[in-house]
Amino acid sequence: MKKSLLGLLSVLALAPSNTLFGQTTPDVNFTLDIGAGGQNYRNFKVGGAPSGNIGVVGFTVDVAGIGGNPISASPMAAFCIELSESVGESSYTYDSSYLYQASAGRAGEAGTSSLAISPGGIGQLRAARVRYLFDNFYQSSNLASWTENSTSSNVHAFQLALWELSHDNDFSLSNTSGSLYIGSQTTAGNFTQRNNSIALAQSWLTNVNAAGIDESYQSTTYDVFALTSVTGNTDGRGYQDLVFAAPRGSEFSTLLPIPEPSSALLALSSTLLLIRRRR
Repeated sequence: MKKSLLGLLSVLALAPSNTLFGQTTPDVNFTLDIGAGGQNYRNFKVGGAPSGNIGVVGFTVDVAGIGGNPISASPMAAFCIELSESVGESSYTYDSSYLYQASAGRAGEAGTSSLAISPGGIGQLRAARVRYLFDNFYQSSNLASWTENSTSSNVHAFQLALWELSHDNDFSLSNTSGSLYIGSQTTAGNFTQRNNSIALAQSWLTNVNAAGIDESYQSTTYDVFALTSVTGNTDGRGYQDLVFAAPRGSEFSTLLPIPEPSSALLALSSTLLLIRRRR
């Protein structure tokens, strides 16, 4: 039986421009596998979308090729960057994009779960906070190594913290005035695990807030990649957009777009300054 990962609403995952200074970012071919231990989190609210339930579960991407180049690497733990769109266990071809462009889709449109995101994606500041989250709280690329038991799930906590950082700016999962929050969990299902995972995610968010991350923050341990789906789903809107991380200097880092546009702009400015001085 085919497993599927379902979100809160359907969000159109249209890809942003995949060209920077004339360089086209490559397509990524991968197989997606969904792990066990999923939970439906109750009373979830984001942007202009109605309150509802959202499924949270860990999964992996097994990358077979990047830009037509075959790649051999172990499956990597991956996470949703959107709060909707379905994706099932299958093989896919996604566009790669800079992290700041993640979750562009129908961002900014009323009635979608990404209303709090600008049309260009999560932006440089939120991308920097996501990189900090990976540097400090990402457990392992091996999904089986993440803590998962009847009372707590680090995979759930990481996904919830990632959604908060990509959709909101208050670092709080409980602030009902924020763009994203989670209300009380009922006794249905394993509510103890859900509540503990929410509390763990909140402790990580408090840490990110205290760190005072700005747009200049670059990953020190991991390179974080964004994958965007633009076609293929039955509704014509594409599948769930994804993020995953690999150690700095890995094979992924040589084939996928790594310097964020801010870094590329800095490099371009330095080059132009050097040319100007030589004149």
